[in-house]
Amino acid sequence: MGFLAKTKAYADKRLHKPLLFLSRIGLRPHHFTILALICGVASAYFLFDNPLSAALLVLFLVFDGLDGALARASSRESERGTRLDFFVDRLVATLLLLKFYVRGVSVVFPLVGLLAVAATVVDDLRQRK
Repeated sequence: MGFLAKTKAYADKRLHKPLLFLSRIGLRPHHFTILALICGVASAYFLFDNPLSAALLVLFLVFDGLDGALARASSRESERGTRLDFFVDRLVATLLLLKFYVRGVSVVFPLVGLLAVAATVVDDLRQRK
């Protein structure tokens, strides 16, 4: 078992009861995915202009992790949710890279990043066929 799998298993175990409570009060995994989207887009918007961007990026990462953990804890894993999470992750990564490009950071960094995002999307689409 790799590091990420061990980390995910540990987090799922430690967060199981709090996540079940959130599920019982009506929160669903897609709620966290939408919160992640809002925080990620706002982080990209404020990048380089406001220190709030760092806090929003951290919140994006937290919500992005909680959506999957809640889905697993509440047995609500779905193909649709997986696709939404994948889309949100790639959209935020693309927006952050584009912001680097717009702000004049070396063209190579955003270009390589965008190519990596595109390769991930193509690979995911190819695996789903």
